[in-house]
Amino acid sequence: MIIGFGNNVVSSLAADITASQTTIQVMPGVGAMFANLLTSDYANSSNPLKTYAKITLTDAKETVFEVCHLTAVNNDMLTVIRGQEGTTAKGWSLNDVIANFATRGSENQFVQIEELQ
Repeated sequence: MIIGFGNNVVSSLAADITASQTTIQVMPGVGAMFANLLTSDYANSSNPLKTYAKITLTDAKETVFEVCHLTAVNNDMLTVIRGQEGTTAKGWSLNDVIANFATRGSENQFVQIEELQ
């Protein structure tokens, strides 16, 4: 799988979400930024790889975090796999932050020079 990245992809939640919810509504018009995370700059129809993105939910003070895998976007509705990288799915409130922050899991996917030698 390919991990999608973006620059400054940040929004607020447009509604409360529960700990078991797998769809998240972001503010109107912002979904396209998240959808861009799932596109790639390669064209190889014989090797259609799936792309996902790491997104983080956090409160306004950035004291509590949850890492999710973004798997699909439909307008301003994001489909996610909750509680990734050792975090726990929890309820979040309207206006809490959702963003494409770098995570340890995403950065561990980078190939290191030593691995190529």
